[in-house]
Amino acid sequence: MMFYWLSQLFQISSSQSLRHIRLLNSFFVRSSTDENGDIGDVTSYNPGKLSFQQLIAAAQVFSSKHERPLNGHEEEQDLTSGVALIMLSHGADTHRLEVSSIISTLFTHCLLLQLIASLLISEENPKLKAALIGSASPISVKLDESIYPTIYGILNESSETATDFDNRPAVGSLLSRMLGIEHANLLKILVSSNLIKSMNLLRRFEETKATNLLEEVTKSVKARCIDLKSVELEKYVRDRLYCDRVGSESHLSAQFTLHRLAHNLAHIMSPILPHLSSEILQHLPGTHEKQILRQKFSNLTSGITEHNISELAEHMKLIQEIRNQLEAAAGPKIDTSKKVIVFS
Repeated sequence: MMFYWLSQLFQISSSQSLRHIRLLNSFFVRSSTDENGDIGDVTSYNPGKLSFQQLIAAAQVFSSKHERPLNGHEEEQDLTSGVALIMLSHGADTHRLEVSSIISTLFTHCLLLQLIASLLISEENPKLKAALIGSASPISVKLDESIYPTIYGILNESSETATDFDNRPAVGSLLSRMLGIEHANLLKILVSSNLIKSMNLLRRFEETKATNLLEEVTKSVKARCIDLKSVELEKYVRDRLYCDRVGSESHLSAQFTLHRLAHNLAHIMSPILPHLSSEILQHLPGTHEKQILRQKFSNLTSGITEHNISELAEHMKLIQEIRNQLEAAAGPKIDTSKKVIVFS
């Protein structure tokens, strides 16, 4: 009975915490770039009228950063002239969404995901645990089998909502403008929900060897591949791979990255999809499909050693800052992979 009420509590909490962002998503079609809405009318008022604490929470929820440094005193004065508001209307239906409510509900959902992760992720994955639940300790409790479908349903709902958000550029653009942050996205929620479910399914399969769990793992991996593909993570690689001169530095860097990703992913998914992994390695230059039966996971390497991780992080930070400046200067349609940057 306890697990029944726990599952009901999780389900209600998830539904309520995603309610505002799902409502906002529903007024836009896929790939929409019109902030005024495609299904009904979307009107925004008082952009940036949020407290300092709300802006900090927004930057964490939407995996972004503020466009300019904040002054707590100035922000407090600005709040007296109104609140950041989004009005949604469709026919006779009208909805009033305060931007602060969107932030608080999504922040609550992130906390819910952390709680679920603390229940499902074991101490055997310390790095994963630290990434998903921070310094909190996993909750040592044996869950009843009946609660897993509900929890997996919540994680699926979370992933689908985040994917819908990121597939609607107008929603991200609207909230970025209202919040005063850069490139609002829900990739953190998308990745966390997928990772929690996949890792828990794998752990349960290792413990029980139940064939139905293996089928569930396979379905989850396939669905997540579709989700991640739809987010267009390859937008900075595609033109370099197909349009840049063959053998150029940009072309080779794109090839190297994709080759390393395909190689490591093929080995990681080999216990679940061995035939597909073997076929990938058979066509991957510089590899042999028989390696899949002989190579240990510990032998997989990204080519990054411990001593140059910090240096790489600094380089990537610089690259991201330059790319952000180019995009801000040239507008939303810029393809930064085509820009030539000359350092003096």
